[in-house]
Amino acid sequence: MSRKIIIIFLAAIILVAAGSVLAIQHTDSLTENSTTPTETETVTPTNNPPEIVKNDTEFDSVKERIVELFPNILLSSLTPTQDCDSQIPEIRYILYENALTEKGEKYDIKVDYETREIRSYRSTEPQLSRSEEPEISLEEAEEIALEFLKKLKGDRYDEVIEESHIITKDWENTYADVRLKRFHNDVQFYIGSIHLIIDLKTGEVAEFYQRWPDFKNSTFSSPEPEITPDEAKQIIETTINEKDSETRGCIKYYYDSVNSETMEPYWYSNYVLLWYEKDMPVRLVWRIDFTVNTKDETETEDSGHNFTLYTAVVDAHSGEILSMTSPNFRIYKPNEYIESASEGSAT
Repeated sequence: MSRKIIIIFLAAIILVAAGSVLAIQHTDSLTENSTTPTETETVTPTNNPPEIVKNDTEFDSVKERIVELFPNILLSSLTPTQDCDSQIPEIRYILYENALTEKGEKYDIKVDYETREIRSYRSTEPQLSRSEEPEISLEEAEEIALEFLKKLKGDRYDEVIEESHIITKDWENTYADVRLKRFHNDVQFYIGSIHLIIDLKTGEVAEFYQRWPDFKNSTFSSPEPEITPDEAKQIIETTINEKDSETRGCIKYYYDSVNSETMEPYWYSNYVLLWYEKDMPVRLVWRIDFTVNTKDETETEDSGHNFTLYTAVVDAHSGEILSMTSPNFRIYKPNEYIESASEGSAT
C-alpha cells in the first residue's frame, strides 16, 4: 500500500463515492498547485440559536440586494435571523437560512451586519457533476464571475482586481472554480480570497464566499523576513522536543517546506488577530508543513504506515509560533486574546 497523507483540515473539494459531488469548503489554499488546505477562517455560530428577527423591515434593502445579485432566489423565502461570532461576539451576522429558488433549491446566505455586504451564498446540498458537455467555457465563466464582482463591489471593484491573482479551474466539466487570491506588496495573504463557483451549463453563480478584510487603515510589517525558513524549522523542532518527548527527533518536512530557497512568506490575516491587534502591523509569517514519523525503522515506506500532516505558522520577524498542531499539543495565538476577553467580560 502506498503511503497516505492524512490532512487535518478538510480539502477544498470533496469527492464522494457513488457519484462525484462538489462541496465547497471555504479555505484558502496558499498556492495554485498546493494540495494542502490552510487554516480556515473559523467563523462559528455561537452555542445559542440565532435570534429570530421579529421586525425585519430593517433588512428589506438587504433582501433586495440578495435578489439583485442572485435573481433565482425568491424574495418571499428570505427570513432573517441574527447571530454573532463565537470567538468575537462583537462581530454580528444576518443569516438567511434555507432561502428558496424557483426550482426549490435551498441556500444559506450570510451577510455582514455592519457593512450589509454578502459574505457567503452556499447551497445546502452538494453540487452534483453532470455527464453532458458544458455550454460555457472557462473564459466565459471567469467573465461571469468578474461581472458579478462588479455588482457586488461597486466602486471598490478595481481595487479588488489590482490586489488579486485570478485562478480559474474546471471541475468535472460541470463547474468553473474561480478564485481571487489576495496580495499586498507582492506577498500573498495566508487567509484571504474571493471564491465563486460558476455553473458551466446555466452560467449562474452556484456558490460564493469571500474573506476580504478592509486594510485601508492597517499597517504592515516589513515584507523582508528577519527569520529564515531554516530558523523557523529549528524553532518548531525545539518547541516539539521541549513539549513532547514522544515525538522528539521525528519531524519530516513536506510541500513548500522541503525547499527553503523557494519558500515565500505570507501576511497572517487570521481574523481574530486582525481584530485584537488592530494597532499592530499585520504579521509576516512562514508556513511550515511537517509530519511526525514515529514508525519503527524496520518498516518500509510502502508498508502502509499512515502519516498525519501538521502545519505551523511562525512569525517571520520575531520567531514566535502563532499556530501549530502536533500529535499531543496545539499552539494557537488567537486563544490568548479570546481567553483574555472572556475573563474581562466575566469580571
